[in-house]
Amino acid sequence: MKSMRKEFIILGVIIVVLLVYVLFRSSDKVHYKIPRLDPVKTEDIDRIEIKKSDQTIQLVKKENKWLIDPNGYPTDKGKVDRITGAISTLTLTDLVSKSKNYSRYDLTKEKAIQVKAYKTDEVVREFEIGKQAATYGHTFVKIKDNTNVYYARESFRNHFDVKVDDLRDKVVMKLDSNEITEVEIEKEGKTHLFAKKVKPIAPLAEDKDKKKTDEEKKQEVKPREPEEEISWMMPDGKMGKKSALDSLINQLTNLSCQEYIQDKTKEDFKEQAPIYTLKLKGSKDYIIKIFSKPEKKEDEKEEGSGGEKYPAISSENSYPFLLNSWKAEQIMKKPEDLIEEEKKKEEVKKK
Repeated sequence: MKSMRKEFIILGVIIVVLLVYVLFRSSDKVHYKIPRLDPVKTEDIDRIEIKKSDQTIQLVKKENKWLIDPNGYPTDKGKVDRITGAISTLTLTDLVSKSKNYSRYDLTKEKAIQVKAYKTDEVVREFEIGKQAATYGHTFVKIKDNTNVYYARESFRNHFDVKVDDLRDKVVMKLDSNEITEVEIEKEGKTHLFAKKVKPIAPLAEDKDKKKTDEEKKQEVKPREPEEEISWMMPDGKMGKKSALDSLINQLTNLSCQEYIQDKTKEDFKEQAPIYTLKLKGSKDYIIKIFSKPEKKEDEKEEGSGGEKYPAISSENSYPFLLNSWKAEQIMKKPEDLIEEEKKKEEVKKK
C-alpha cells in the first residue's frame, strides 16, 4: 500500500514538473512572438533609399514615374515594381536568431542591404536584407529597432542587390513599324533611301453564274476585303527587299541598349563621325547613330567587355549608350543587301 502511495507521489511530481515546463515554454513563446509589420501600400511609397557598403541609390516618384536621383534617370518599370512590391508585402514568418551573430546571414555592415521607404517625409518601412535562406523561399532580414534575425517570406535580395545602371530604363528607341514610310541609310559618305509604296489589291469577284447548294453556301468564304501590297523603292527605281527592310525596321521597334556610357553626354559625340546612321520617317524622324568601337585596353580580355560594344546615340533617348556587337551589326545592314537583284526587278515589271 505504501509502495503504491509512493508511486502516486512520484507520478504527481512528474506531472507538476511537466506542467511548469509547458507553461514556461508557452510564456517564452509569447515573449518572442513574430512582429507583425504595419501594412504599406505600394502607391503610397514615393521615395526609396537602397544603401550598400559601396553605394546608395535614391529612387524618387515624380508625376507617377520613378526616377533615379540626383540625375533624374528614367527607371525600368518592371524592376522598380519588384522593389516596391517586396517592400509592400514584406512578411516575417519565423524567428531565426537572437545571438547577434550576423555574419552567417550576410547581415553585417559590409554585406547587408539597408532599405528605407518613405511616404512624403515619413519612413513607412525600414529593414536590412541578408542572403537568401537555404529554403530558397525565404530571405534573412532585420527590422528597425530589433536586433533579431527573421525569415521573411520569398527570396527578394536580388531585387535590391543592383547598381544604378541596372535600374535604368534601357529602351533607347520605340516606334510603330506600320507608320514608317521611309528608310534612309548613311554609310561611308553615301546615302541610300528606300520609300514605301502601297498598292491596293481589289477584292475577289463572286462567280454569279454558278448555282450553289446549301452546303456550298455554308462553306463558302466571303469575298476578301480590299488589301494592300507593300513594297520599297529607291529614287532610281530599284526595288528594296521587303523582308530585309521590314526586319531592319523591326530591330528598332523596341530597341534596348546593353548599358549607358557613364562619363559622356550626347554632346560629346557631336564632333565624332558615325560609321552608320539610320533614319526612319514616320509621324516624326527616328534617328540612330552608331560609332566605331573604342580601342580595346590590354586588361579587357574577356568577351563582351567595353571594346566589344558599339557606342551609339538615339533621337529617342537623352543619353549615349552601348550596343552589343551582335545587336549593332544586325542594325548596320549593308545597303546593297537591301536591294533586289536586277533579275528579280525585271520579273516584277513583267508581272
